[in-house]
Amino acid sequence: MSKPKNVEICEQKEYEDTVRAAQLRADLETTIGSFNSYAEANKAMNEIKSIEDEANEIALKFIESDEVRQYFLHPDVDDSMWRLSDVICKSRACLMNKAEALREISEKPPFDAVYQHHTGALAEQAFNALEETKISPSGCVFILTLHIIDEDVWNYNDYFGRNIKKYSTPFATFEQAVAFIDKENAEIYDGVIEMSDDFGLWFNITRWDKNSNGELKEVITWVLGNTGTIWGFCRVDDENNINRDNLSYFPTAFIPGYGKDLNFPVPFIVGDIITVDMRPFVDSFDAVIIWKSDNNMDCCTPKCLFIKRQRIIEIRSLKHLVDSCPCFSPLLRAKQTNKKLTECNSLLKRISNYVKKDNTLIDKLYALEEEKGEIEFADIESLIM
Repeated sequence: MSKPKNVEICEQKEYEDTVRAAQLRADLETTIGSFNSYAEANKAMNEIKSIEDEANEIALKFIESDEVRQYFLHPDVDDSMWRLSDVICKSRACLMNKAEALREISEKPPFDAVYQHHTGALAEQAFNALEETKISPSGCVFILTLHIIDEDVWNYNDYFGRNIKKYSTPFATFEQAVAFIDKENAEIYDGVIEMSDDFGLWFNITRWDKNSNGELKEVITWVLGNTGTIWGFCRVDDENNINRDNLSYFPTAFIPGYGKDLNFPVPFIVGDIITVDMRPFVDSFDAVIIWKSDNNMDCCTPKCLFIKRQRIIEIRSLKHLVDSCPCFSPLLRAKQTNKKLTECNSLLKRISNYVKKDNTLIDKLYALEEEKGEIEFADIESLIM
């Protein structure tokens, strides 16, 4: 079976990742080898293992999916310590909880100075961003923007083309902007329904400062849930550069991670039907796993298939679905679905049964996509008859 598109490139990145992690471990083992006895070396290794276990326990609190949380400590996740910062940063926890967890990990004995320094730096960035919510420089303005999911434009590939900026309102302080959110929620919900961050809306609060020319310059944006919870932030540099296609709101690029994509082994296998939940940025949806690499650390595995509202079939890497979600990784909330599938999604069950017996479906679908440009509902019906 041939490999899906882009796998070769990602495998090269994963190779470089593995080499880096292996070198760090080799350096550690060289240090341990300098002990006078096996007992001393074994004691040191046990201390390191204890530190790793404690750090893992901290990160596990940020994984909402029971299946993924249990699998995270699977022996296959042999370098999970390196993934902890990403797990914390890409979770749907409030920014304060993320900052405190990162700092707690960074203060543990430094069996790896590079990792410890980076984790501490992330914690400091988060705390600084929270402190800045209390600062209102002279002449600055805070712009509150409400974003909602556009039900008519359901496009996983284009985050900024898929939501509507409902309104933008200026405030003198961050506190005033949050108070406005609370006031709006009280008027809209009025105790009739319980507020939730799962609703298809969220807020950005952007601070604009006056520069030396008296012009307003965008400095930092915080992203908040419907309840006013601060999830993350994103800064604009001195050259006014910000990557609008990669608004991770919380920088997570570190060795050996790759920017915004969270990558660690997942428990799902070919044929599993899962619920992907990246609310509020994308409505939750069902998908079927149709391909999985032998290398569970491959950042392009597993591949999942789902049905868009226009009855168009789309195939994406589960780990890369974060492209459509500026804050969260889909890995942390993904779980096997136990609900009754809709009439449209009942096709997923048939696909599930098919791929368990025939692993060539993904090749046929990619060939069809290359020929037609997109895969329609009827196309896959004919393939699995």
